[in-house]
Amino acid sequence: MINISQLVIHTFFLPHRNENRGVGGIFFDNLNDKPKKELWKFIDELAHKFIDLYRPFLSGRDIPYTPEQRQFQLWRRSRYVEFNLLWDRGTKFGIQSNGRTESILISMPKTVIWKYNYQPPEGTVESLFLKVYLKPQDWVNLTEKDEAELLSECSKK
Repeated sequence: MINISQLVIHTFFLPHRNENRGVGGIFFDNLNDKPKKELWKFIDELAHKFIDLYRPFLSGRDIPYTPEQRQFQLWRRSRYVEFNLLWDRGTKFGIQSNGRTESILISMPKTVIWKYNYQPPEGTVESLFLKVYLKPQDWVNLTEKDEAELLSECSKK
């Protein structure tokens, strides 16, 4: 069985910051050591669940947000840029092999911000996000009750 939680934790870690870049994603080249039959089963299951997995993102597109929340989003996007430029194997390979730079970097977000030593204000959703969602978890097996307990525990700190 493919352990997605461990794969994500290992793949999307920013060692220079000692933090996870985000909470999701799959690099299929990390699965090269798996038997083809197991890999096909994984891909088939993922494909069949994709709509259900993606639906919450589509339904949340019209949720209003504050300027502070937008700033937080832009700040978190900077972690994606850092990861791509410093650690992403595809980006590094493309640049080192004299690939078309624009084609390699086109996946970068158009707008990001960096803030020196930034921490969101205590008690905000953003501070909870950093305390809970960017810490290694067994996301696949995490129940709603487990998540509620994590949130409750972190909101007390």
